[in-house]
Amino acid sequence: MINARSDTLATKPAWETLLRTHRCLILADGYYEWTGSGKTRTPMFFHLRGHRPFAMAGIRDVWKGEEDPLETCAVITTEASPLAARYHHRMPVILSLDAAEEWLDESTRTRRAVELMSPYNGEDLECYEVSRYVNSPANDSPDCITPAE
Repeated sequence: MINARSDTLATKPAWETLLRTHRCLILADGYYEWTGSGKTRTPMFFHLRGHRPFAMAGIRDVWKGEEDPLETCAVITTEASPLAARYHHRMPVILSLDAAEEWLDESTRTRRAVELMSPYNGEDLECYEVSRYVNSPANDSPDCITPAE
């Protein structure tokens, strides 16, 4: 899974163990969300002012099969902040530096980890429309974050 919902992590047995013992950070300088419906969905690029990097709360796991172990992770999502809610009802959990340190600390209890999974309400969160060029996973270039014309 790419995303894990914050509201079910502590209540579902499969997720609860990962939340307690396998928290991680996923570093980014932005994320995409699509707004609208049907074939007319519009991609939006969310980022911090100045395109500063940030950490998203995540969980990780290792799947051991017949071949080499497969390391996986999922971004934790929460309710959208007021800005993000204009485009989508959910957003990734973006952590401040202090919260990121607490998130990774193995002594942080599950109850506190749940409290950290809140919408990011910083005034430095911005977004703009980008081209549908971003819709193809084959496209991996700075053109993906160029504002739409």
